[in-house]
Amino acid sequence: MKNSLEEYRATLMNKILVAVSQEDIQQLVGRAIKELEQEMTDSYTIAFFTEKCIRELELFNPMNIEARQWSNIKTAKVYFQRIKYKYQLNAQ
Repeated sequence: MKNSLEEYRATLMNKILVAVSQEDIQQLVGRAIKELEQEMTDSYTIAFFTEKCIRELELFNPMNIEARQWSNIKTAKVYFQRIKYKYQLNAQ
């Protein structure tokens, strides 16, 4: 991964906002986690990364964005929460 985790997360958030479908969001999130795994990132770091993504998604105000973006945010949160749970179990 060439970028820092913060830059990577920011880019991922932008891609989530403009995704066209739930499948696109699932692929974006899945690809991000696979890239972290390929970089030999430990389970704790992946769980932390997913938690930061969830927190950032929670900062969006549905009154300030389009309906599609709000739907994308809710979908991404579900995927990240599932992944976070999986990696928290592995980190213990």
